[in-house]
Amino acid sequence: MGLGWSVWFASDRTGFWQLYSIHPDDEDCQVRPLVLKGLEGAEMAIAEWDLGISTYRSLDESTIVAAAVTHATSRVVLINTATASFQDLDLQYLDIDGIYRVSPTSFAIVGSSADSPPELALISLTLDTHAKAQVQKTVLKSTASAFTLPLEYISHATSHTAPQIHGPLRNNPVHFFFFPPRNPHFNNNNNTPPPCLVYVHGGPNSNASPAFDLETQCYTTRGFAVAAVNYTGSTGFGREYHERFSGHWGLADVADTVSVVDYLVQNGTIDKSRVGIYGGSAGGYLTLRALHMYPDTWAAGMSSYGISDVHALQADSYKFESQDVDRLLLSLTQGAEEREAELTRRSPCYFAKDMKAPLLLLQGTEDVVVPVAQARMMAAAMRECGNVAEVVEFPSEGHGWLGKEAIFESLRKKEVWWRTHLG
Repeated sequence: MGLGWSVWFASDRTGFWQLYSIHPDDEDCQVRPLVLKGLEGAEMAIAEWDLGISTYRSLDESTIVAAAVTHATSRVVLINTATASFQDLDLQYLDIDGIYRVSPTSFAIVGSSADSPPELALISLTLDTHAKAQVQKTVLKSTASAFTLPLEYISHATSHTAPQIHGPLRNNPVHFFFFPPRNPHFNNNNNTPPPCLVYVHGGPNSNASPAFDLETQCYTTRGFAVAAVNYTGSTGFGREYHERFSGHWGLADVADTVSVVDYLVQNGTIDKSRVGIYGGSAGGYLTLRALHMYPDTWAAGMSSYGISDVHALQADSYKFESQDVDRLLLSLTQGAEEREAELTRRSPCYFAKDMKAPLLLLQGTEDVVVPVAQARMMAAAMRECGNVAEVVEFPSEGHGWLGKEAIFESLRKKEVWWRTHLG
């Protein structure tokens, strides 16, 4: 709801999540698009299922502050709805988790930049003589207060695209961010390409951003490169890139990820013999699929609360995500018998014999989204085939870790795992 009884909402009818308004005092309640020159390809909203996150707010009757996302990278803009113009506030945030109105001239924001993890800040605005907003930022709370990482250790992402050369969808660009290794106390005198950890985000309709991420920096400071893949279906690239994924979950996303690896190897950017893959939830599922569909690509894999049996996922899903399997996996499959067969074909636990790389499975025992039985099932199938699989369970943790001990223990386990199998 906008101020002054206007209703503002986001729609992707043009191919991107843009802002529209309805004015109830209009007799026909006409929907009015807000056309902002220069932001036609930006997204003002994120994944539909990501509830509770505010990406725009009205400050007064003619002013909106919004997160504009282009290629999975955010910036904060101040919009004048009366003139259909905007000002980039240059706040340096690359990933924004929420914008909230405080007053007509101030708002709170939760975001992370290239150099700092998520923080809560108060943004106060004053207009100069040219009617341009001047910004004062006051950090109210930051997750960086618990640690310090000198700037010379921080790896900054660069944005790239790789040609789509594998899978059911071809000849489209695959987007990814590349974080090179960075440690001032290490010299690569042999000029050899580094080992690479390929991060695949969850969702699957979500994205990886170029913002500061502690786990990524943990790896890059220790000599690993990280490639964060925004495979087909990722948000932040427009409706067509997002919806192309329907029916191809566990196929196109896996193929896109391998296309990125091939691109980096062919360019001499990473060491072909030392490539690992990791992700959580849908990213864990992608990891498991990649390990058996392209077994020669990987030196090791790590799945956090990943799906190993989509039959069980469909049966156990809670109401909010109960239609995900039909929409993302079965939308192109007809007939009950064929649909059942397709569920088997896309369940990694039935293909453990095809996997070559060792696998680490991390799982919370209280996970109601992907129950612990899924990790145990996958590990049992691996071991039955004589493959290496290790399961680490975190008591009282769910779909992701909240406890400090679990967070630190998982990072310790991950570092040991990668050092052991990638060197």
